[in-house]
Amino acid sequence: IENKGYPSNDRLVLLMRASDKFLNGNKENDQKIRDNKLFLASELGKRDTSNPDLQIPVGYALAEAGKTNEAEAVLNRLLSRSSLTGDQQNQAKIALARVLVKSKEREKLEKAAEIYEELYKVNPNMKLPNEETELWREYSGVAIASGKYAQAVKVLELAPPGPDRNKQLVAAHILNAQELKLNSETKLQAATQY
Repeated sequence: IENKGYPSNDRLVLLMRASDKFLNGNKENDQKIRDNKLFLASELGKRDTSNPDLQIPVGYALAEAGKTNEAEAVLNRLLSRSSLTGDQQNQAKIALARVLVKSKEREKLEKAAEIYEELYKVNPNMKLPNEETELWREYSGVAIASGKYAQAVKVLELAPPGPDRNKQLVAAHILNAQELKLNSETKLQAATQY
């Protein structure tokens, strides 16, 4: 296959990922790097839309640039492909959940929690792609962020004990208790008004 002087997808993805190493706190410089990364993501997004090794980094780059709706569309399009292996599908789902969390919108946080719950039911001790952390850690954090405190408590109670897990479990129990108290007070007020 003749290259015609165009860089390969792998080289462009590597360049896009490596660009973060050049961020140095200089606003003007950092903005140029982010703009270049966004340009690369936009160009890569047009190439081979069924390639998860290409589209997942594009989704992340778009989300980092604040274009979460575009990132979500890229990853949903990828997930609609039936040719993905189970591992590729899991990686795309995790990427989508992370993108949804970046949006910080309540509805999208809840959708992210649903994705994590689906993956958790299949393999609660799944290691996340390119990381040494388990799925339950991210899932419980997203459950708390989306207001699903009881769900977070259940996940954390089944997680391996440790200081981080214990702190998160205490926080989830406190938030869940506060929510239950607030709900019962609201119901009591509503019942006494009529």
